[in-house]
Amino acid sequence: MNPVNPFFYIKRNTQKTMPIFFSVAIGVFLVYIFSLFSATTNKMIGAATFDLVEKYNIAYTKNNSTLPESFLKALQDLQISDVLPVKMNISGFAYYRGGMGGTTITTFNLYDSDVGTLLKNFDISLVRGSLPQNGQHEILIPVEI
Repeated sequence: MNPVNPFFYIKRNTQKTMPIFFSVAIGVFLVYIFSLFSATTNKMIGAATFDLVEKYNIAYTKNNSTLPESFLKALQDLQISDVLPVKMNISGFAYYRGGMGGTTITTFNLYDSDVGTLLKNFDISLVRGSLPQNGQHEILIPVEI
């Protein structure tokens, strides 16, 4: 008995073979969609967890008054990094939209004199452009975005 040609078998048994082809096509499509979702999620996480987010701490008072000088002096004595005594009452969120969704990124409002200190503390270098100036409504954006 001769082996059956696969093309003739598929032609004669279309009702049996079509579900197999559809299952394979749907499986490949689902693998592609899940990998796209995973890659986009990783990209958004990378953009949202910019190096700065891992390296800062915020200290604030309950009544929105300035921090005591003794506390700021103790932080300076640690010599871990410079202290940026700015009010965070007007920080905001930037929305980053990726292929499969979006995420928010915390933004910080600083005086122009504090921007240089912030860049030095976190080993960030300016790639192009200029540093934001007071009253100009300018923003620094990470290269990844």
